[in-house]
Amino acid sequence: MTTKITQEVLEDGAITEAKLASNSVNAEQLNVSGNGIAGQFLASDGDGTMTWTTPSATSAQSLTQNGYATLNGGLIIQWGYNNDNTNSVTITFPIPFPNACLNVMATPEKIGDTNGIGDTIGPSSKPTTTQVTISAVNDSSRGFYWQAIGY
Repeated sequence: MTTKITQEVLEDGAITEAKLASNSVNAEQLNVSGNGIAGQFLASDGDGTMTWTTPSATSAQSLTQNGYATLNGGLIIQWGYNNDNTNSVTITFPIPFPNACLNVMATPEKIGDTNGIGDTIGPSSKPTTTQVTISAVNDSSRGFYWQAIGY
């Protein structure tokens, strides 16, 4: 039987603290072990057992040289390294952005260079959801790191 709780029911005292207490359920009745810690929530595993769960900031990730992390909420961060010895290279993202690539950054690798970074490097085309072209000026003989952000 389901009872609708209305303002009228509340005002006439039909719901009391005692009634709420007598209908409360404790952790043992929910088949929960332990108390959990701050930030955790109870999740059902489908068979009536409840488990304390810590939410994750990412829903998918690949922590490799050319990898990605999909954050809860839909933001995707991708990164990689390329050492093609050409002035222009097309980077294919590890996974496609479902909607748009918002930003691409590139950083030239200059290991052992004491004269500072003299290269100019960056996107030479508008990124698509699957790729971007990165071009370098001056020294194309070294690799570069890249990052892309989208959703």
